[in-house]
Amino acid sequence: MRFKVVIPFIVVFACGCNGAIGKKECQDYAFSSYKGFPRAANNYKTLCKEIKVSITPRDCGRAFEKIRKSGNLRLLKNNFGADVVNCFSEKDLKLLVRQE
Repeated sequence: MRFKVVIPFIVVFACGCNGAIGKKECQDYAFSSYKGFPRAANNYKTLCKEIKVSITPRDCGRAFEKIRKSGNLRLLKNNFGADVVNCFSEKDLKLLVRQE
């Protein structure tokens, strides 16, 4: 009797059904995809096709080029938005941002 009750619960929870995915999760997958995490990149490609995110991995690449050339974080935030800093790690920001 116990197995008849436990097995359906295991099947339901182990199927990997996440339900609906939101814009915030897709944005996090986009940032992690740019940082080089393969599982996040795969999730971004497969789960977030119809969801529009504010900063894509391509935008992160463009932001990297801008900050590498200028070193100005304020200019970067004005061009791409305040969330663009999530594309980079703290170490990246320390190396790339020039003190004004």
